[in-house]
Amino acid sequence: MSQLVKRPRFTVLAVFFMLMLVLVVGRWARASEVLIHHIPSKQMTGNLATDGWVGLARIVRSNVYFNLDAWNPRNRRWEPSILPMKALKKERLVWAGAETQLPDVVSDSVRRWDFPSSVPMEIRISGVARLIDAQHPGADGVCVTIQRESLSGDMTVLWGGESGGVVGAGDLLSHDLLLTAFPGDKFLFLVSARRNHRSDTTEWKLDLALSAAPITQHLASDAFGEVATSPHGSAWEFVGRQVDTGENFSLVFNAGGWWGMPDEFGEPWVRIYSDRQHPGRNWDSVRRWTYSGRRKVEARISGGVSLFTEDARGYDGVVMAVRKTNVVLGTDEVLWKRDLNGRPGSTFLLHSTVTSLSPGDQISFVVNAGEARNTRFDSLGWNPLIRLYRPIHVALSNTEESLRVGRRETVVTKAERDRKGVPAWPDGLIGVLRSGSETSFFSANSARMAHSGGTLKDPLRTVHDPEIEILGLPSDVEYAAGGPIFYLPDRNGAELTLLFYYAEIYPIGDIRLYHAKLGLAVRRPDGSFDNLGYIFEPEFVGPDQVALAGFGSFLVHTDPLDGVKYFYIYTKDTLGNGFAVNLTVARAPYEEVLSAAELGGTVEWFKYRVDSGGKGRFDQPGLGNFPSSSILPPRPVVRVASVSYNVFLDKYLMAATVHDEDFVFNGNINVFLYSSSDGVNWTKLQQIEDDGFESFYCTLIGTGEDPNVTGRDFYVYYTRSVIGGVDGFLRWQDADLVRRRLTVRRFPVGFTEK
Repeated sequence: MSQLVKRPRFTVLAVFFMLMLVLVVGRWARASEVLIHHIPSKQMTGNLATDGWVGLARIVRSNVYFNLDAWNPRNRRWEPSILPMKALKKERLVWAGAETQLPDVVSDSVRRWDFPSSVPMEIRISGVARLIDAQHPGADGVCVTIQRESLSGDMTVLWGGESGGVVGAGDLLSHDLLLTAFPGDKFLFLVSARRNHRSDTTEWKLDLALSAAPITQHLASDAFGEVATSPHGSAWEFVGRQVDTGENFSLVFNAGGWWGMPDEFGEPWVRIYSDRQHPGRNWDSVRRWTYSGRRKVEARISGGVSLFTEDARGYDGVVMAVRKTNVVLGTDEVLWKRDLNGRPGSTFLLHSTVTSLSPGDQISFVVNAGEARNTRFDSLGWNPLIRLYRPIHVALSNTEESLRVGRRETVVTKAERDRKGVPAWPDGLIGVLRSGSETSFFSANSARMAHSGGTLKDPLRTVHDPEIEILGLPSDVEYAAGGPIFYLPDRNGAELTLLFYYAEIYPIGDIRLYHAKLGLAVRRPDGSFDNLGYIFEPEFVGPDQVALAGFGSFLVHTDPLDGVKYFYIYTKDTLGNGFAVNLTVARAPYEEVLSAAELGGTVEWFKYRVDSGGKGRFDQPGLGNFPSSSILPPRPVVRVASVSYNVFLDKYLMAATVHDEDFVFNGNINVFLYSSSDGVNWTKLQQIEDDGFESFYCTLIGTGEDPNVTGRDFYVYYTRSVIGGVDGFLRWQDADLVRRRLTVRRFPVGFTEK
């Protein structure tokens, strides 16, 4: 049990070491989480060697490198100021930009990144390469390669090259490497022209994510062999599992693999080799690993999956899953699941998830033949890797506060959503209302709002109404639903419940080209809602453009400059030139909003705007053709934001799902936590989720009487989807609602937990 030490009597040396420990804890995030990203699109922008990035060119025949040291601001790229070869003058110059590269026939374009740490760290190198202008006749594509140069000068090809890194017209080549980097390492990202450089401008988006090095790692193929079933040997065990009964049976090592008995239909046996698995008819193929340590650790579980079989005749796909089982508590959790139903040899899936492990926990890598019970050509390449880390926690500010992030818990599965009649829930923020012993939940279910009752662990226990319509909306509104709820049990002798709703209009009938607005509604005694009117809309854009707005999370804050209490509402915005404002805020006086709502109307809200002198003011009307300013940097891009007042810290907290790209769904969307003392100036604290794939609609929920207020312990809820990471409009095919428990703790300066 942790405790605070009061009136300590330490020696000077002891105090020094305690202070150093606190500084270390303050600097590093949880060991299994990303500490920092090194992204060339952010850092190769006019500052040579910023954050370790350097632009180079490599003369192919002589393997000599020269600097791209002249910044071209118009084209946002690095070019050579001195040409070492006259041949370069005859062709387009080789160059390297923040996202793009162009090689020459005799020179490769190179972006080099120098590993900055003095201690080994884990590094994840992910990215996507494609040709931008591959339309020229005779264009033969490029070759992309990742190399590592160690301190000793040894050069190693990590990925790509002529054997696997050729990008042609229409190709989209992705990579996701996980390895340990060492002091002095240099990583080179080369684009080569092959035979000619016609139309060879190459977009190569890169992300180098650093985290603490693992204390140990466990690769399935490393433990392969007869030792896998020894109780005193490897932690890996290979078994078969009967699908209908859940019964396990052991496999026998034979002919370089683990083999199981055939079923009564004479289908192929369950087989597991060092780098592949094959299920039997109605039998799963399972690689199972048991954590044998004595302390709780963090684990990152990753791997790549592909089909080995070359012949696709009769192939109907397989289902893969990574599961965590706590044999002591008898719980089972699906960490990752995916159908693989592509063409053999062309489909390759990467997975990565983070979880905590307690002694005795088991991780199972399961391959199932699918619903059709057809095992033809189901030989699946899969060699998973488990990395373990010591759990370390991050300091929030002044080394006095720390935030503990709990494990991911599944709250509502897709199957439960479908069974309860809310297939697209929660399609936005969740509003929580507590009245006596009853807890109610309000959130969008597609174009309407659902109202349910239950508990924080079971919010869909009872679905009271799956499609609540907000009455009195304008006729052009086709989507209107809410989440954020403000509740007063006694306002002039009656209850007052306000709903901040989100509305969409489709000017040309395309749901992807929507215009969004925010409004207020009031709840009737019968549970329905009356529209009070709009309070926020983006600056005008054309009918064929997207006009973004947020989902209306709110705070109540008293501005110390004028002493007035306000409602603050947080939202996206779109300017008249089509550019999106990452996140902005608007406000209206608290008492005026409540008084107008009692009379069935709204008051004027004002957007936040920074003037030419750099001073921020709330002086732009919320409705009409008026711009706003962002309260956050342009990156990472905020998709959804939820705010709350935290009584323990006496600060405002914001959970936001973020992405590094503008309105693009490809790639991971993660959850970050921000803090603020005034509701306008926000500081990013740490990443609190790195599950992989899409984490989207997030809501902060407190455990006390007012769910909009958080305390020492609180939750962040969010939707988690694999498919959504590819196309967000398809997320409801697999999305679950999950949550993480967040715990804030405060210590005297210079002291830490025992």
